[in-house]
Amino acid sequence: MATRILFVCSRNQWRSPTAERVWAREPGIEVRSAGTSAKARRSLTEADLRWADIVFVMESRHAEIIRAEFGRPTVPMVVLDIPDEYRFMDPELVEMLRVAVAPHLKLPWSSDQPLDTERAARILSSVDARFADVSLAKLAGGWDFDTFLVDDSWIFRFPKRPEVGDALRAEWRVLDALAGVELPYEVPNHLFRVEPTLEYDRPFCGYPLCEGTPVTETGERLTTGLDTFLESLDRFAGLQVEVPEEGSQGHDDWARESHRRIQSLRTALGDALADATANLLASTPPPRPSAFCCTTTSDRSTSSSWIVE
Repeated sequence: MATRILFVCSRNQWRSPTAERVWAREPGIEVRSAGTSAKARRSLTEADLRWADIVFVMESRHAEIIRAEFGRPTVPMVVLDIPDEYRFMDPELVEMLRVAVAPHLKLPWSSDQPLDTERAARILSSVDARFADVSLAKLAGGWDFDTFLVDDSWIFRFPKRPEVGDALRAEWRVLDALAGVELPYEVPNHLFRVEPTLEYDRPFCGYPLCEGTPVTETGERLTTGLDTFLESLDRFAGLQVEVPEEGSQGHDDWARESHRRIQSLRTALGDALADATANLLASTPPPRPSAFCCTTTSDRSTSSSWIVE
């Protein structure tokens, strides 16, 4: 069942409609917005309050108006303390709404330590001095990562939960196995692979922005070719998430499933990707580093890294 969120400001003109737009993009959420003023674009009603699972008001005075006109709500009401200083979809307002609202929703994809641009900047500058004075913009959220656009040319992804960090390490193995494989579409090249630091307690990654138009901006469905490609990569990566102990019944089942997926990859995208999968499955997973290791390469052939004990 979807979580029903109600955002309230004064005139339902800038802040609450922005919140509605931002959070309506998230799966598993239904959103409404309204204003407390008689001149609001959409005025708050008792039915709105009965509908909501949680109410977010921009200022404490909005909460006071709601209690005076409708009585104390039967659902949680959260004051965001966001002043009336922003226009519709102002980037700063969008960022504030994402960071302030997420901890109260307790959704499966919520971060256990939400990142804003200020903290992300501190983390990046602690890893590499080149990121000490850069522009950051938080991108639309996903299930597993807080994602930032850095200097309009880099993407950095931070796992929202500890188990996502383990999945990211598996992703690194997959990307290494794909090196040299001719693919029909560009995939990210994780030039920054950062193990946990004092500033951030899980691995994260950074890579040059892939050129192209985001699917969310095209207004079109995925093409059949891209759909097949992404599905194939998902099968490829899924084999590495959890490998049962060799000799167990679970390992035999995993081996049969691996063979089946390799054959389907061969059918979908040809021999190169299937062979890369087979090589990956035959390799031994590398040991997890005991110290923080950040790889900062501009070319695979000139890989460099450092380790801080």
